[in-house]
Amino acid sequence: MKRRGPRKKRNTSAYGDPVELTVSAMDTSWNGTAEKDGLTWHVPGTIPGDTVRVRVQAYSRHHPKVFGALEEVVSPSPDRTSGCPHWPACTGCPGIIWNYATQISWKMQRLSEAFPGFHDVQAPETTDIPFTASPDVTGYRTKVKWNCGVSEDGRSKVGVYRAGSHHLVDIPGCVVNHPDLNALHPHLEELTARLGAYDERTHTGLVRAFLAKRVSSGQTQTAVVTARHPDTREKDIILSVLARHTSSVLVNINPLRTNRLTGTQTVTLAGPDILWETDHPIPYPVTAVAFSQVNQSVARMVYDTIASWASDSCGDSCLDMYAGVGTVALALMASGLDTAMVEKEPENIRLARLHGKIGEIIPLEAENPDLGPFISRFGGVVVDPPRSGLRPGALQNIVSARVPVLIYMSCSVTSLARDAAILAQAGYRPSRIKGFDMFPHTPHFETLAMFELYSYQFNIFDILYRLNPLAVHLFAQEWHRA
Repeated sequence: MKRRGPRKKRNTSAYGDPVELTVSAMDTSWNGTAEKDGLTWHVPGTIPGDTVRVRVQAYSRHHPKVFGALEEVVSPSPDRTSGCPHWPACTGCPGIIWNYATQISWKMQRLSEAFPGFHDVQAPETTDIPFTASPDVTGYRTKVKWNCGVSEDGRSKVGVYRAGSHHLVDIPGCVVNHPDLNALHPHLEELTARLGAYDERTHTGLVRAFLAKRVSSGQTQTAVVTARHPDTREKDIILSVLARHTSSVLVNINPLRTNRLTGTQTVTLAGPDILWETDHPIPYPVTAVAFSQVNQSVARMVYDTIASWASDSCGDSCLDMYAGVGTVALALMASGLDTAMVEKEPENIRLARLHGKIGEIIPLEAENPDLGPFISRFGGVVVDPPRSGLRPGALQNIVSARVPVLIYMSCSVTSLARDAAILAQAGYRPSRIKGFDMFPHTPHFETLAMFELYSYQFNIFDILYRLNPLAVHLFAQEWHRA
């Protein structure tokens, strides 16, 4: 094997030497960036307009890029705010130091860059993509997770992981959590101290994490994630600490040595098994364990927009794929559409059946080839896939069914733009796009895009897709960059 020589440094700054920079932009992770000596510097905790003193942490091996650590803000940006008492120890909200209006401007630009030249069919005279800010920028999170662990001195801790690590940061009174959920924090600390936190290094201890959910009625549900079934004494301790402070107490058991947070078995210790979210056209069930949106006020706007677009464009029927507990399907039904849903997770299917409104629930993965003929029955399809986007099989099902309208809900504009490029090869064009700030103080946001089938030809795209879907994904990424 050929031995590599020593890596050449790209400028004269040695590791640890202080460098003064003026930050001019933000990268997609919301680290401030600055140009100096032909290099792009990426510095967490800085924003455009800051003049800062930075120490070199690392040079990129493959790109003219430097990663730096903030030493001092020499001159703050006019957009810099006081931030949060837990910053910078907690980096869960990298934009907490950035003026909110400027955050929205960045997200609007990011969305416009992903769809250059887009014209909304409802407003063809403008290239601006509409973007809705969150009504609340503090206290907006109605679903919260706290991890548990053991410190180096053997103490049980409750907190959140620092970015890129399993180092726990204690954040009582988190500014983005709903106050009712923050009120649980001291009781969770007490419970963890009494029962002992799970130690992922030795696989000992009981309490792995806490999950909490608040619904619009004010009820809360708290789930204790444990590494084994708690015994009678431990259950009594859980109830004695939590039962007076939350509407419902669950225990979720995850005995596996894994980074997956929750297990497959959940037991109710006190209160109702489920809560009902009433801020919706049709109330739906939620639990602290199952997936639900963290920002209910923005989620309601998204669901209402989906229902409005579908009513205008999908005829009399619509299919909800990646349906979860059926929140989108219920909104579609409330707008008068015949609706069915596709969902693979047994717990989500169980919850969806509780409201008894959706007649047809298909327990399959979205990429299952058996779905193709079923999809073709509907005038439109709504998808809300994971952050990674639609898998090739799901895209193929939609394209093969020649669905007239596809409404795509995405929390990653990068994945959405990639899939839009693939859909374009099959004759789909975006006719409506709108952004929603589901996650204030982070670089993430929700995007709705409606694609309509303008033309369809059996061409080389179809052949390639059937032979190698991954190759088409890669081709579409390059096509989109071009």
